[in-house]
Amino acid sequence: MKRIRFRWGRGVGVVLACAMVWAAVGQTQPAPKSKKARRAYEAATLAYMQQDLATARAQAGEAVRRDSTYFDAWMLLAQLAREEERWDEAAEAMSRGYDQDPAGYPAGRVQWIEALHRSGRYDEAAAALAEARLRPEWTQTRRKPEEAAREAARWEQLGRHVEFAQRALAAPVDAAAAPLPGEVNTPEPEYHPALTLDGGTLIFTRLVGYPAGGNGRFSGQEDFYRSRWSQETRSWQRAQPMHDINSGGNEGAPALRGDGRRLIFTACETPLEGYGERTGLGSCDLFEARWNAQQGRFEPAVNLGLPNTRGWESQPTLSADGRTLVFVRGNRRADGTRGQDLFVTHLLPDGSWSEAVPLPGAVNTDGNEENPVLHADGKTLYFASDGHPGMGGMDLFMSRLQPDGSWGDVTNLGFPINTQAHENSLVVGSDGRLALFATDRERPGDSDLWSMQLPEWAGASEVVAWTGRVFDAETLAPVEAQVWVLQPDGEVFAQMRSDAADGRFVLPMSQASGWIFQVEEPGYAFYSARHSPGGGEEPGAGPGADSEVAIGLRPLRPGMSFALRDVRFATASAQLETDYQPELVGLARMLAENPGIRVRLVGHTDATGNARENRVLSEARAAAVRSFLIGQGIDPARLESAGRGADEPVADNGTAEGRAANRRTEVVILD
Repeated sequence: MKRIRFRWGRGVGVVLACAMVWAAVGQTQPAPKSKKARRAYEAATLAYMQQDLATARAQAGEAVRRDSTYFDAWMLLAQLAREEERWDEAAEAMSRGYDQDPAGYPAGRVQWIEALHRSGRYDEAAAALAEARLRPEWTQTRRKPEEAAREAARWEQLGRHVEFAQRALAAPVDAAAAPLPGEVNTPEPEYHPALTLDGGTLIFTRLVGYPAGGNGRFSGQEDFYRSRWSQETRSWQRAQPMHDINSGGNEGAPALRGDGRRLIFTACETPLEGYGERTGLGSCDLFEARWNAQQGRFEPAVNLGLPNTRGWESQPTLSADGRTLVFVRGNRRADGTRGQDLFVTHLLPDGSWSEAVPLPGAVNTDGNEENPVLHADGKTLYFASDGHPGMGGMDLFMSRLQPDGSWGDVTNLGFPINTQAHENSLVVGSDGRLALFATDRERPGDSDLWSMQLPEWAGASEVVAWTGRVFDAETLAPVEAQVWVLQPDGEVFAQMRSDAADGRFVLPMSQASGWIFQVEEPGYAFYSARHSPGGGEEPGAGPGADSEVAIGLRPLRPGMSFALRDVRFATASAQLETDYQPELVGLARMLAENPGIRVRLVGHTDATGNARENRVLSEARAAAVRSFLIGQGIDPARLESAGRGADEPVADNGTAEGRAANRRTEVVILD
């Protein structure tokens, strides 16, 4: 997984660190007992500087075989193991070296403890850390103030990592993980999963051509694959390459809008071919591909423009309605070190993206944050980081959106969700508990997709997918309209435009609260429905959760009328309730978007009570609706009002349902 982070986190493949010859660290080490050991070590350092790592490893191993006290050779073996993330080997080699010379290479102590931590040897790491804290010559090796400050911060962070890992190991969370069922995982690495809102389609990245049991180096061709969930077998079907997206270059880190019709992903330039047929701005950019419903395929991907820069951007995640984009951007910090943070941008009315800003709140650190995933509830963020205290490598974390728009306290998902290996790319289904993620815990360097049930405290709010189709009620042609899911107070939970090709939309709805569903398009009467958490719906409301609704919008023309059935008045009064009035707000928007029409507002009551009082009440209620619309900025000259009492029923007044249908405000288009 480390190579994956380098590719999609840093925009380049694995690059060897500058060769470090351990004999030149500034200390005078005892001469080896064997001349052959010395010659083997010299051959190893030469091979290392020539990037012939296999020879370097073999020759360094020969050196310690001939002289087990050879400190420099042990340290070179450790360096080779560290670069390939063979942490247990690195920790063991450094342990053998420091057994021979405790005073050798003091600055390497922090690397040794890091290797112990990364290999899961937490008690040994804690013991070595406690000893180092008593030896300032090991923890304070830098002289320049800025370097000394960075060194102190590194030791402090390492202490938090080790202490957290010990606590987490002692108190494991209840979350059993297993490889993804079905035909997704192969001997080649799979990572960066993305799900549609209904959970039926999975897209992920596969490193094609990467040899099984590889040496941990980044190689091969990265392509997208798609798999469908089979209800019959309760598993994922054989994954197929996405030929409409894949190119001769690399594609990685896909992000899907909830309906699966918008795909944002990362592509990077190569030294020889650049971006190929695509056009890029920096070393890695974000690209978007849109689904063509008529052709049944994705159209060619285009550069997202802003928020891309001359640097690199990668690892996007989209909100379920496609209006919020969180991604990773590389940066150079004030101290000169490189890092990567999460940034956020929002879709503007013209279809472009706002200027990206660092994700507000507690998520970003001085380490590396990556692989953000926004849950469909709109308020839960999962991501990976090595900056927050963890078990080793990249751990999985979560944060909740706060009322002020910032992201709150960060929580490590704990052991055994996180291990000393790399855990990454956590995607949580719409139920808030079923999670998919990538890990190389079984074969280091070769990741697969796994699944698990999150503990309740780590889960997101459950949402359901509401799928629908908007069409012209007269011609039956699809209509591209604005579709809203609103909270009971009118706050927007999700919104999108239905697809112009077939009128389809898919939006999330929270199971935790009631919601208001509205569809609007200039030239048409608007649609509005209210849903309650228990599944009960107001008269005229749409279908329940997890079903598909067909919404026929009626064209506005003189003489047509439609009823408002969700205007809330105080009992037996013309006083509007102060709560959010979705139909009145929708009517005001419709009038504002269609400035050429005038309407008559006609109040109706049921037959309960005195006929004269009912007529007076109906007139007063129609007048109250007119006043509301004027307060929303509608010209009074465009509004008439009248009352009919119980004279024009549309249902049987002998039933509760009929009386409810008769209590309505009718909107008549005049001209």
